[in-house]
Amino acid sequence: MPSFSLRNPHVIIVGALIVAILGLTALTRMPVDVFPKLHIPAVIVATFYPGMPPMQIEADITTRFERFFTLGSGIKFIQSRSVPGVSIIKVFFHKNVNVYAAAASLSSLAMADLRHMPPGTLPPLVLPAGASSLPVVLVTVSGKGYNQTTLRDQAQYNIRNWLATVSGTSVPPPFGGKYRQIMAYVKRDALQARGLSLMDVVHALNRANLIIPAGDAKIGDTDYFIYTNAMIEHPKNMNNVPVKIGKNGEEPVLVRDIGHAEDAAEIQQNIVRINGQRSVYIPVLKQGGANTISIVDGVRALLPKIPLPKGMKLKAIFSQATYVRQAIDALAHEAVSGSILASLMILIFLGSFRSTFAIFLSIPLSILAAAFALMMHGSTINIMTLGGFALAIGRLVDDSTVVLENINRHLAEGKQPREAAREGAEEVALPVLASTVTTVIVFFPVMFLFGVAKYLFSALALAVVLAMAASYVVAMTIIPLYCAHFLDPNEALAEETGAHRAGVFGVFMRSYERFAERYEGFLNKSLDHKFIVITVAAGLFVVSLMAFPRLGTELFPRTDSGEFIINYHGPLGMRIELTEALTARLEKLVHQVIPKDELSQVVSNIGLAPGFSAIFSPNASPDSGFVMVALKADHKVSTFTYIKRLKALIAKKLPELHVFFSSGSIIDSVLNNGLAAPIDIQFTGPYYGPLFRAAREAQEAISSLPQISQTFIPEEADYPTLNIEVDRVKAARLGLTEKDVVDNVITALTSNVMIAPSIWIDPKTGNDYFLTAQYYEKNINSIETLKNIPVLSGKPGTDDALLLRNVAKITRERQPAEADHYNIQRVVDLYINPRTSDLGGTQAAVLATLSKVKMPHGVSYTARGSVATMQKSFSSFGFGLVLAVVLLYLVMVAQFRSFLDPFIIMFAVPMGLIGVIWTLLLTHTTLNIESFMGIIVMVGIVVSNSILLVDFANQRYRGGHELRRAVVESARIRMRPILMTALATVVGLMPMALKLGAGSEASAPLARAAIGGLAVSTFLTLLLVPSVYELFYSRLGKNN
Repeated sequence: MPSFSLRNPHVIIVGALIVAILGLTALTRMPVDVFPKLHIPAVIVATFYPGMPPMQIEADITTRFERFFTLGSGIKFIQSRSVPGVSIIKVFFHKNVNVYAAAASLSSLAMADLRHMPPGTLPPLVLPAGASSLPVVLVTVSGKGYNQTTLRDQAQYNIRNWLATVSGTSVPPPFGGKYRQIMAYVKRDALQARGLSLMDVVHALNRANLIIPAGDAKIGDTDYFIYTNAMIEHPKNMNNVPVKIGKNGEEPVLVRDIGHAEDAAEIQQNIVRINGQRSVYIPVLKQGGANTISIVDGVRALLPKIPLPKGMKLKAIFSQATYVRQAIDALAHEAVSGSILASLMILIFLGSFRSTFAIFLSIPLSILAAAFALMMHGSTINIMTLGGFALAIGRLVDDSTVVLENINRHLAEGKQPREAAREGAEEVALPVLASTVTTVIVFFPVMFLFGVAKYLFSALALAVVLAMAASYVVAMTIIPLYCAHFLDPNEALAEETGAHRAGVFGVFMRSYERFAERYEGFLNKSLDHKFIVITVAAGLFVVSLMAFPRLGTELFPRTDSGEFIINYHGPLGMRIELTEALTARLEKLVHQVIPKDELSQVVSNIGLAPGFSAIFSPNASPDSGFVMVALKADHKVSTFTYIKRLKALIAKKLPELHVFFSSGSIIDSVLNNGLAAPIDIQFTGPYYGPLFRAAREAQEAISSLPQISQTFIPEEADYPTLNIEVDRVKAARLGLTEKDVVDNVITALTSNVMIAPSIWIDPKTGNDYFLTAQYYEKNINSIETLKNIPVLSGKPGTDDALLLRNVAKITRERQPAEADHYNIQRVVDLYINPRTSDLGGTQAAVLATLSKVKMPHGVSYTARGSVATMQKSFSSFGFGLVLAVVLLYLVMVAQFRSFLDPFIIMFAVPMGLIGVIWTLLLTHTTLNIESFMGIIVMVGIVVSNSILLVDFANQRYRGGHELRRAVVESARIRMRPILMTALATVVGLMPMALKLGAGSEASAPLARAAIGGLAVSTFLTLLLVPSVYELFYSRLGKNN
């Protein structure tokens, strides 16, 4: 390759320019996101039946669908929630399954099973689901003078349609506001006085409001289209609809005689408050493979273009793009800073701007080549790929440094530049290739990662591997060509000897020469006592392994996104209006803790509407809600500090609230598979009573553990319910069926939407709404009111109407507010927040405590959440790391044609692990996937450095040098490129390790692990590897 480069300089230059242009194009055109594309195939099946309580939803809809879905193929596991009026089933598939084919399969199964569902069940909604259920942005709708019904109507029928045009978006219906509904409010006394029941009104309205064609008429020479007033033109006209026509000239009974019809709204079941005011927001989610920043930018650009009524305003809040941009900008800044620092370190060693510029070229060319390859692969620019580039910077200069150093040495020997460039590059081609291949091989463990972690770190590994491959090509082509044309033998000799250096470079060179002489003397003494050196190194390694269990573990470093969520439950069964008042007090505490100049937005979501939006809400009842808090981008105090303060204040001021804090970060949402907590102890069993008892006993047992910050049971066990038991025999004798009774009850309480719906279309907008009848909500105010609902009318003018109390009795009961399943089995969750970032240690303490808690008969528990994923990933990653070391050894055996040399080289790896363990301990950094990646890169670099040392020692020894001289000279000569590579990597990663930018905390463990391992390994390797080399080769020489 060097010879080809020197023979064809124009080809190499043009190729480099093409790579630079294509790389720059790729960097500007590649989509930017927080994470790489995640292929976690999952499908949501949502079925709606407003008015149906959760236990009935579970028995009659959810369980039936779940069992039928097991006929599908490729299913990994099934989760479900049954909440009032809604069944939500989430089916996860194995990674090789096409999610759209899976959705089509489930849709077919659902429709086939629909005939077994309760009459009136709406066809289920089937849609692919992403790894995170967290919106990427919220669009709020507000306007002075507009009521909640109008705001929601605009959000539902206008704004949402526009937002859906942004590429990659998934836009569910809005939260908050009131559903517009054409209502006939009926008075019970007026009905009874005229011998009518509520269903008589419903049937009359449905007969009077029809969407039906009238055909056409051919009269004479003309063909006429026929229009009728089959549909009521205006809501107020409902008042004139006849409900009953009297006999013998009696006046007809109109709707206005028994109540009042108006353009109103259904009973509100979901309230949204934005900064203390009732409002409406539309959550915008991203589809699988879509780009967060492009979606947010598209939404922001679209909002001013959406036509709105005068005075109505739209605003984008809670944008996940803010954190994504901060993280990407921080990593890009750290990569640039690292490149500059690494180049300065090389400059100090070389003392030549010409030589340093040659090495500096390898950084942008390698990264640009890798960026173009990533674009062709369909990748995105994200924190993982940028982290890979930042991590690789120190290693990118390694190949070029070694080549340039060797060319300089040949130039100093008096060879012509072209000859020196060719011979110098070809002489180190094999060891440089070996070091590059070893770096690539050490990323092999990524294949064994599990779930989300595999997709995340495959992207990082791919970025590093591509950049490394490009750096090898640059070192073997660009560097020899550059040296042949721009380096001078006299300058090379001066650089090699340090002559004619002035200023800082001269001081450094003289200092380095003194250091090298002392190192040579110290190395000679170490080789005289090689057994002591090896024993001390082994002892350090053993001590470090003993300290290893003290490291905390987590799947991914904790990040501060500037947002957090407070999930809460009020007193059981609390009305939504009272829950709102409690929420207002909670919001006041938020404002009390967080200063105005630090607080951006406070959005509260209370209750649950039985519709599409329920899929994306953790709420289950009117007494539950969540508050989303966003800090300003330049906030000075950590989000976690505010959470700690709020937690203490809420416990003191609002003891009736059960709260649980979770991160508002899209990173945590993805890693937790949408769960609110990183640790979820899930109790499984056939009955909810024992399940809730086990969960509460476990909660009490672990709450006192020092590792625990918070615990929370999201499901509510004893929600107040009323059970209406109809006496079927008595009802039948009175001419009633169960359906007659229930129809009148549900219509009186929540309208006839589900049992006998009628649609009214607004002639001005074309929007469709339900036309219904029911009692005034305020008139249902006691159990007696329920008992007095007429279920069969008596004679007009009499008081002998048949009431509910005559055919049924009402009893108070307690039932769960929601029913959750995992693989069709009933479950209750216990969410756990750790006090520190040591998730692994926290879960171990929790499981140790739970092992002492006696579970009720038939109840078992399983740990889920990101910690479960972490344990599987760490286990498979550890196996992969061992396998990678074995492969690394075998590849080097093939390259060196020796079993001994690779064995000696591998002694550098445990020395690096010593530095990793103590660096992580001293910096209070956990062992996570990021620090594991730092270990991998460290292994690649230290092995590369060890290869240089052993390979050069072999050349000297086989060239006739005495063993001790060969060892000492190879160590001294190769110490310079080894130190250059190590120090360039260390200073290059220093900005990342120090977390200098907002959003850069995720990559800090990676940099710290690499820095610590590389620093310690470099120092120990320069003593240990020569000692081991001399030990084995001296014995080998004696045996020969």
